[in-house]
Amino acid sequence: MKSPYGLLQFSMLSLNDISALMHVMDALVSHSCLVVDLTDGGTRFSDALKLSKMWDTASNFFEKVDNDESVMKSLPDMKTAEGAGSPHAVTGFASCGEGSMQFLETRVSRDTRKIIPEEVRSIIDEVGEQNMVDAFDVLCQVGKDIVRVAVAASNMEYGAFMGHISDDAEDLPMISGLTFDDAEIAGIADIDSEGNYAESARISSEAAVLLTEELIDDGRVRADNIDQGSVSMSPHRICRYVGKDNSEDKKKTDTDMKETFGAHTDTSFMTMVPVAVVSGLEVFDDDANKWFRPELLARQIWESDRERQGLDPTGHTDTVTFFDGDEEKEIDVPWHCRYVVAMPGELLQITTRNEVAAAVHRVVSMKDGNARISAPILLRARAGMKMNLPKYFGNIETVGSLLKECNGMKVEDIHNALQPSNNQD
Repeated sequence: MKSPYGLLQFSMLSLNDISALMHVMDALVSHSCLVVDLTDGGTRFSDALKLSKMWDTASNFFEKVDNDESVMKSLPDMKTAEGAGSPHAVTGFASCGEGSMQFLETRVSRDTRKIIPEEVRSIIDEVGEQNMVDAFDVLCQVGKDIVRVAVAASNMEYGAFMGHISDDAEDLPMISGLTFDDAEIAGIADIDSEGNYAESARISSEAAVLLTEELIDDGRVRADNIDQGSVSMSPHRICRYVGKDNSEDKKKTDTDMKETFGAHTDTSFMTMVPVAVVSGLEVFDDDANKWFRPELLARQIWESDRERQGLDPTGHTDTVTFFDGDEEKEIDVPWHCRYVVAMPGELLQITTRNEVAAAVHRVVSMKDGNARISAPILLRARAGMKMNLPKYFGNIETVGSLLKECNGMKVEDIHNALQPSNNQD
């Protein structure tokens, strides 16, 4: 099933795959999100299984919160995560709107690979903690790979490593609408007999790899960064939204939908939202000038795939065969565990020279409907690193005024500066 919003069969994106690169960029630039299939079209389910276990952990957590008052009382309030590198990096639990919105903000301890805050561990136990860490690692890798493609494409489009700026650089095609011929013109394809474009593409790719590995905080230790802090800047947030209608006269409401978390953008490189069983994420599509629900698209894609395979499209699971030792077993994986919505954040907007805009998104729910549990990961910048424009973006004259202002800044300072003014110290 083809869609203007795109579906990425995820393995490892290659910058030599021009078609996949254009597909990714068109979805991000034109529509502010990308739906990712972690199973490569149903051929491998290892990552989907990890997300399935993470969803079980999240559901069990909220079930315990509901059924045992002592569990909620044991959870710490939201507070600054000591060791993360920013006063805006928090962990803890919050409940508001008479319980209609509940948030658990967790992070990974860099040295121990344990979940912070530590009070959560006794609630979700060691298995649940490992489930959270495994899902975090899967989504970090997918997000980093998408960021790498976006930054490399921006570098190549603007001739960042060409050694000089072409007289007609302003006439190069935008990456959101590249054709195969345009890709050659822009230097993405290896077409120059002298190797100029090929060399530019290679260096652009290598620079993008450096940026993703050095700047994006995947919760792991980098030996060359002594100031990275002991806790990851990238949070794994477990949320529950209940569509309660607290209006005095429900008959006056015009719709059965309620906005439970208002429109905003994220201070992240990429926000990875595993598709939930109860949809509710909406992304604003500037091209169409309307709100779009990528989780519903994921369901449509799954149903279409099932129909092509001659399977029941009204079902809710994929049956996966695996080996437990020498014994062959089957397990049912919920359909939504295959899919992730990738949304660009403000840091990606900066590092792609405003080519990829941060996604404006919100959460809606059915009034008096089923609760929605969500588990987004916000890929943020690793504390202690500096924005080195020549290293990551080549010719400094190609970066534009916004990115140029960030040159030499610590990435945690950039993160802090992007926070709303009423949240600043």
